Amino acid sequence: CARRSPHYRWICGVLAVVVAAEFAFFAANMFKFDDGGWLPVAVALLVYVLMTTWQEGRRTLNWQIAKEQMPTRDFLKMIEADPPHQAPGVAVYLASESGGVPRALLNNVRFNRVLHERVVLLTFVRPELPYVPATERIEVQQLRVDMHRVIARYGFMEAPNTIAALRAAEAHGVPFEPQKTIYIVGRENPVFTVTGMALWRKRMFAVMGRNSQLAGVHFGVPAERLLEVGSQVKL
Repeated sequence: CARRSPHYRWICGVLAVVVAAEFAFFAANMFKFDDGGWLPVAVALLVYVLMTTWQEGRRTLNWQIAKEQMPTRDFLKMIEADPPHQAPGVAVYLASESGGVPRALLNNVRFNRVLHERVVLLTFVRPELPYVPATERIEVQQLRVDMHRVIARYGFMEAPNTIAALRAAEAHGVPFEPQKTIYIVGRENPVFTVTGMALWRKRMFAVMGRNSQLAGVHFGVPAERLLEVGSQVKL
């Protein structure tokens, strides 16, 4: 921390105080371990296992998804060479990455041979800022005449909202038609393999995933116009 900026040194100072206080509590509990001091230690270990399992599971899941993701350029060439059927209306796909095509869109074109009249790929980005100015919140990339990518930036003190992001994107040339729009969210279901994390941790991660908040709810997608597309990912 000494070589970093004063901001980082201030954070390290606060962390040092917190660690010292936690160590004092831990040391005090060790003298009473047999009389109930084991309980906070056990709770701390359980929380640590849960958090590391979730972090490792999400990292592995995102890596597997990224490996199977088709680059945008290849996807555009595919639909130009073999155009799918067009469905009326607008489809907004929530995409976790801004560099490729979401699995829900790719599977819809591959298996259903359907592409909506207008498609919006919406990605929420979390910069390391508490708040993002309104002038810097929205970035729009036109992929085709009927397809746009919208990147919405929200700080870690802000709540991302799909409707607000699409209304803001309207000023950048992306028309917003609420009554003609459906929102498509991918939901990945892990399939266990023998490699990677221990099997018991994979099962724990799957249980945590089933009980986690849905992406559509987190990003403020209207429930009456939400469509979830499930797919299996090897974990």
